[in-house]
Amino acid sequence: MSDVTPLVSVITLSYNSTWLLDTVSSVLAQNYDRIEYIVSDDGSISFPDGKIRELYANTARPDWSLKIIRHQNNIGTVGNLNAAIRSSSGEYLIFVSGDDLLPAIDTVSYWVHEFQFQQLDVLIGYADVYDLEMKHRINRMPTRKQASLIKNLAPTDLYQKLCYKNFIFGCCTARTRKSIDTYGYFDSRFHLLEDYPMNLYLLRNDVKFGLVDRLVIKYRSGGTSASCNYNAVYEKDSDLLYTIEQSRYAKRSKRVLRQYSIWKETRKEASALFSIYYSKNLFCSDKILYCLRHPLPFLRQLCYAFYWRSRRLLYSIIDLRRYSNDENRYHNYY
Repeated sequence: MSDVTPLVSVITLSYNSTWLLDTVSSVLAQNYDRIEYIVSDDGSISFPDGKIRELYANTARPDWSLKIIRHQNNIGTVGNLNAAIRSSSGEYLIFVSGDDLLPAIDTVSYWVHEFQFQQLDVLIGYADVYDLEMKHRINRMPTRKQASLIKNLAPTDLYQKLCYKNFIFGCCTARTRKSIDTYGYFDSRFHLLEDYPMNLYLLRNDVKFGLVDRLVIKYRSGGTSASCNYNAVYEKDSDLLYTIEQSRYAKRSKRVLRQYSIWKETRKEASALFSIYYSKNLFCSDKILYCLRHPLPFLRQLCYAFYWRSRRLLYSIIDLRRYSNDENRYHNYY
């Protein structure tokens, strides 16, 4: 193992990110010696270039560097990510979205330790999901069962599990430069969907994934992939992924198709009900009338909401001891 401290590229993608400066501050608080920090903006209306440079000047270490990339027009998540990776030169790539936070000052150091110890090209840690204000913890992903699958299954078997349901998320996944050089950049046929196609492709090519048994990101809920946020471009990406991956290589293709159809219908229903509920142009009576005219979608989403709220409560009770241990172990939460 080399005594030279490896260079790490930390990449933050932003697009009209309200909490971008909080994200930047959590990265700049890291105690790792060699970080190349890249902030790549995808055509935001307002971008705090000067404030980011000021924060960097006040807190960065001597062997750090800062690169800010600004795209005049929106090129999508995948295009923005690939542009950032092309401009990077680190041995390891860590991704921190413009709305999320690194939970401890030694998070980057721990990523490097795990890469050197496990000798794998793709590692997945834990993400704690919070509300928009980062005050209330909702759940942790992946779950214990999913983490066990990531750790123990062979790549081809994990691929089949992932075809049915995605539980490996980009917010808590880090990669080596070698994986990009060997298997290529994120698939440019997609616009918003980046990590899921890449992970399926790598697993199908027998690339082993590793598990990092540690919290690596505090994830702010409510992004494009959230069920309440229907996005036509995201749906198009999902259809393309199903066509070129799951429908071709999933062993239980009928089951995968059924699950995929349910997922799409649920997203549409949730988006419609959320837009009605939060509409300022409708009276309360109009909202109630809409639910009465569409009872099945309403009841399905009501059951769905009840399930997740119950799961959140049970998670808080059952997993309280483990979460408390995490708080004590990583007391340097940002």
